[in-house]
Amino acid sequence: MPTINQLPRLDSLASGDQLPVCATAQGDSRRMSVELLQDYMQDNLNLPDNSDEVNFLQAGTGAVTRTVQAKLRDVVSVKDFGAVGDGVADDTAAIQAALNNGGDIYIPDGTYVTLPLTASSNTRLNLSANTILKAKTGYGVNDRLLNVINVTNFQMWGGTIQMLRAEYAGVVNEQRHCVIVSGSSDVKFVGVTAIDSGGDGFYIGGAGACVNVLLQDCVADNHFRNSCSITRGSNIQVVRGRFSRANGTTEAPFGPWAGIDVEPNAGTTLSGVVIDGAEVYDNDGVGILASGPSAALITDLSIRNCKVHDNGSHGIHPNYTLQAEVIDNEVKSNAGSGIIDSTTTATQMTIRGNLVLNNGSYGIKGFVSNAVVSENLVINTVDDGINWRFGQGTTISNNVLQTIGGHGIYQERAYNAAIDGNVLRSIQKHGIYITGTVTFSSTRSRNWSVSGNAVYGAGLLTDNTYSGIYADTYANTGVINSNAIRRDDAGNQPQYAIYAADATVFSSGNETSLGAKAGNTQISIGGIAAPSYVNNVDVMGVKAIVRTYITSTVWQGGGPGSPEGAQAGGIGSTWCRTDGGAGTSFYVKESGAGNTGWVAK
Repeated sequence: MPTINQLPRLDSLASGDQLPVCATAQGDSRRMSVELLQDYMQDNLNLPDNSDEVNFLQAGTGAVTRTVQAKLRDVVSVKDFGAVGDGVADDTAAIQAALNNGGDIYIPDGTYVTLPLTASSNTRLNLSANTILKAKTGYGVNDRLLNVINVTNFQMWGGTIQMLRAEYAGVVNEQRHCVIVSGSSDVKFVGVTAIDSGGDGFYIGGAGACVNVLLQDCVADNHFRNSCSITRGSNIQVVRGRFSRANGTTEAPFGPWAGIDVEPNAGTTLSGVVIDGAEVYDNDGVGILASGPSAALITDLSIRNCKVHDNGSHGIHPNYTLQAEVIDNEVKSNAGSGIIDSTTTATQMTIRGNLVLNNGSYGIKGFVSNAVVSENLVINTVDDGINWRFGQGTTISNNVLQTIGGHGIYQERAYNAAIDGNVLRSIQKHGIYITGTVTFSSTRSRNWSVSGNAVYGAGLLTDNTYSGIYADTYANTGVINSNAIRRDDAGNQPQYAIYAADATVFSSGNETSLGAKAGNTQISIGGIAAPSYVNNVDVMGVKAIVRTYITSTVWQGGGPGSPEGAQAGGIGSTWCRTDGGAGTSFYVKESGAGNTGWVAK
């Protein structure tokens, strides 16, 4: 007869099976069922009934004993509250109950159909890679699927939030966001995908300011309005992630259908907004947009290391920002301009180290003073490579511009501004163009400098029309020095290497021997031809021994013959006649314009 230690394992038997005759502790023998044996063991071995009666000890020195129940409650699953996750059952109540509980909440693989959910403070929501929170069909037009409202310390990791974009077609509403964060602090979304909403994928701000919000490695795709909107708060960061296919143009007159829209609401501010390493593409509007009512303000905005491409408008558009930096981004194949600021709000703007390639309008365009535009590579634009307005104190330096459909660098109202060390090649219009708007001094370009630039192949659009460097009537008291200008070897060529309409412009030390169309004057300042420092000493048809310019039009020179009627110069110029005699060897231009007004001394 077997003893109890020789019985089969219980987990190998089914309910109702009979055990063989055995000897019990009382010494009798009988046949017993599995249930009878379980009752026997419970009664005689004092086994616990519940997990709170079973102890658990973690491995490792210093571990303390806990109950199994306490250990299992370390992570709460929505299935503990009755969620099904089969894509059919309504799991709203179960998931909301888990959220109300707070703490660490786990949502395992599955599709969980739900109505809008409300987050709680001090909650970490963990979704597996194959978990989907999916909007239930037919729910209210103003509902957002996940509401993070007036909470502190909320996190969501992984998973997908999916709404019903096709169901919302034709409904005039743009507030059906996958996620809204409002009036909350210390909020983090990591690796979360938001798709198919009737509004925005992620909306941060709204009625209450948000503080310390992070979107990291998130994805937003196919949304009615914007992939991501940031409207109110401070220290809001978007790190890496993908933001694509914001598109609503066929459904209602809303917008702006941006990948990331930094847009403070009227009367509010945004500060400490950082967008770093994001990929933003295939949106109907601007890739990364900073905009808003004029009463609203973005105090500081940083856009770095992003890839912004194939959007239906501009690539990066940082408007209404006091301090903005656009640094080390790749901006290409956008329908509008690559990088453009179309307001005069900023007090400081830095655009540096960007690759701006194959965009449909301007490469870089802006309107603010005290800007630094440097070390950018701008290739293949439809309009100007760099176009800047209201350029007080602006520096445009060390950029490389190639295959430009308009002017290489266009600057308007360049007061105390500098264009230095740029390399320009294959420019359709003027290589560098300085201008103002009207004759009033406040809107002219004044006290500007264009120095150390290399311009190769300007004026390709129309032969004998454009110049390497061109300063029009409204550009005064400027300096053009130490630039190197060469025409292209074939095709249309510039009319001048350097042209300045105003006589107060000073030109010196420029290498322009092959800068304009053959036979043309290389440098013209205030209507007077001026030599390049490497030009032939045959200046204006006279073999000059030397000519030293004191200003752009006043010079000291000499050669055979009288200068009267032959040599143009500014009042104060002098001429030493090499074949003269007593009283005819030295001349001073005392009056008049052009080549008249010379008086022998």
